[in-house]
Amino acid sequence: MQTDQEMLIDVLGRPHHQFIVPVYQRVYSWNPQQCRQLWQDIERAGRTGTAHFIGTLLYSNEPERTPGITRLGVIDGQQRTVTVSLILVAFEKYLRKTGKSIGAVDADFIDRTFIHVDGEHKLVLSRTDRPTLFAIIDGSELPECESSRVVENYRVFERMMADDDFDPELLWAGIKQLLLISADLTREDHPQLVFESLNSRGTPLTTGDLVRNYLLMSESPEEQERLYREYWQPIETMFGDDPESEKLNAGIRAWLTIRFVKAHIHDKGETYSVFKTYVEDEYDGTLEDLLVELRDFCLMWSENYKFHGIGESSKEFRSWDWAKGKRTTLVPPRASQGGF
Repeated sequence: MQTDQEMLIDVLGRPHHQFIVPVYQRVYSWNPQQCRQLWQDIERAGRTGTAHFIGTLLYSNEPERTPGITRLGVIDGQQRTVTVSLILVAFEKYLRKTGKSIGAVDADFIDRTFIHVDGEHKLVLSRTDRPTLFAIIDGSELPECESSRVVENYRVFERMMADDDFDPELLWAGIKQLLLISADLTREDHPQLVFESLNSRGTPLTTGDLVRNYLLMSESPEEQERLYREYWQPIETMFGDDPESEKLNAGIRAWLTIRFVKAHIHDKGETYSVFKTYVEDEYDGTLEDLLVELRDFCLMWSENYKFHGIGESSKEFRSWDWAKGKRTTLVPPRASQGGF
């Protein structure tokens, strides 16, 4: 792992570099209060001239798609990176609208350094966040299924810059003081294990987050997109309103009680570790077969969930013969070691 202490604008402003939030990452989730707190931290850093540490940015190199552009997949640090980028997008539009500049820093400088790279977007988000951010940057109509957090937080920064007492020089001085630790991971660094360790603090990842990341992280970006679109996106959306992914998590636990009978999940916090044990020590099929079955099972689970509570549904599913006759992920009598 190569680590460096760097200023955020130096990282984001790297020429010919593009930052990609992989599809296995959860969506952008910071709330307006967190954004206001960051804004206050930036202004304080600008007033005092003191560096403000905002955390760690971990990334890994992604395969090249556009000649001359280095793609960096963001493994950890998405929330801060996206939030600062939203500030920069709002700042570019503010400078362009008012015609103001701070020395050589004008709207064109912000755009070519932090918002676009060689004709492409500098930051490429995942899932519904992506078209929403692109629409804001390009000034086009928001997508029908917009990312509400991206829009809401961008509007927060827009309103702050519209205040009479807004000081663009103070904001820019503060942005220049944002300090982070950047780390370039290789496959030998086991990005998934690093990701799990880092995200064990703060807002916890749901079981669904961890399972999705575990299944998709080792695939190529193109394969991640395909598998997410065909299998995991339906899994995430079929439950409708599902705060903290409780229904999805319950479905995964119910599926494990059928597929991994010898394991006993005493607490929902154990679900992910049991899932990993099943895949790594018991499962003998392909990744796609596993996703097919999870998708199909979760479809039935979501339908059943409309009429039963978690406890009743789990008990009922254990008594069903749902798994019999299924060929996709049944473990042979003497399962071989290894996964997909």
